[in-house]
Amino acid sequence: MAFHTRAGRLLVRSPIRIDGATPTADKAAPRVGEHNEAVLKEFNLNAKER
Repeated sequence: MAFHTRAGRLLVRSPIRIDGATPTADKAAPRVGEHNEAVLKEFNLNAKER
């Protein structure tokens, strides 16, 4: 079970198996928009250019 710092506990299971093993993640997916500023900065864009 994954724990998201803002959303709480989330149960997410992957339907994918690789060599019989189910991949796991150490942390939950980012929230919508969580990394927008970093991505815009990386590509030298501002919010109006999205």
